[in-house]
Amino acid sequence: MDKINVKNKYIFYKFNTKTVSTIAKGINKKELIENMKDKKISDNYEVLLMKIEKKKEWTPKIPINMLGGPIKVSFSFHTVTNKGKLKKQEDPRGIQIIYYTLDYYQKNKIKSEDLKKIALLAFLNKLEKRLLAPKLITQINNS
Repeated sequence: MDKINVKNKYIFYKFNTKTVSTIAKGINKKELIENMKDKKISDNYEVLLMKIEKKKEWTPKIPINMLGGPIKVSFSFHTVTNKGKLKKQEDPRGIQIIYYTLDYYQKNKIKSEDLKKIALLAFLNKLEKRLLAPKLITQINNS
């Protein structure tokens, strides 16, 4: 568990009907805001904040933890106001989460291509949402 390294904990993505692109990355919210200062986002984009966190206590032997993994990826959706500011939005897509399994992380690490595909699936509301269903990174290859 100690060998897991999360380089950027927060990532902003924007989505315009078909394409997803990265706006800013940061290890904490202060750094993320600093990286966002010079960015201009038009109001025809949807914006997603992806949070990547390493779970403090994770034991794969416990059955409920077999449905997840040591790294959790969660989302919050934002809208762009008329003044170009981001405002958090209550969105039913925000309940989507996905986990990196330990095996997948050890083989592939956290790749920006995978995160971009996860963001696209989150925008399209295609990630697993059922209560006790596995929400694993391997499902991005199936979508």
